[in-house]
Amino acid sequence: MKIATGTVEAKYIFHCKGEPIGDFRKAWATACKLAGVEHRLFHDLRRTAVREMLRSGVHESTARKISGHKTASMLQRYNIQSESDIREAMQLRETRIATQQQEKRLAVPLATKAVQ
Repeated sequence: MKIATGTVEAKYIFHCKGEPIGDFRKAWATACKLAGVEHRLFHDLRRTAVREMLRSGVHESTARKISGHKTASMLQRYNIQSESDIREAMQLRETRIATQQQEKRLAVPLATKAVQ
């Protein structure tokens, strides 16, 4: 695959003037600094991709194939729950409880004896 980069066509995503970068850690740190997101790990991209795929509704087996995880348990290790995930779960629970209570109030008991 060739990627056009200005005047240089490169067959590598991480390259310097079309030549492969042997150790991209310094280039990664520089790119993060320029983007204003210092101290990020390259591996964070994989974790974020897994999280976003699963939250977007991508089936686990498809997400596993894309991310390269061989087992569901390894995929789940990347599916880290955030504070907002927990808050959302608790809100869903509270909404469900309120709905159940409302349904109970609206329920009309059936007569157990025949009306004469």
